[in-house]
Amino acid sequence: KEGLIPSFSTLKSCIEMLTYSLKNIQVKEHIIEDEKYLYLFSVEEVNKLVQSGVPFRDAYKIVGKNINEGTFNPDKKVNHTHKGSVGNLCLDEIVAKKNKD
Repeated sequence: KEGLIPSFSTLKSCIEMLTYSLKNIQVKEHIIEDEKYLYLFSVEEVNKLVQSGVPFRDAYKIVGKNINEGTFNPDKKVNHTHKGSVGNLCLDEIVAKKNKD
């Protein structure tokens, strides 16, 4: 009991902080357009090359070379399709699993 009872106070504080944080979140919709985030798209570019048949190691080198030479110009319109991604949240499946339990 000595360890359990104080943990409720800690948990309550954590929930209060989370509640405050969630109420005050502000999404910066166009932040991704900032130049400092350009390299976030490097993985997508490598994946795009691999999907088109380029071996991963070669695709990695191509994108790395473009970055080093300053010629990296990625397509910033990403269409994620894997489960759980922005483009495929699978919320219906999540709700169905939740309701199943």
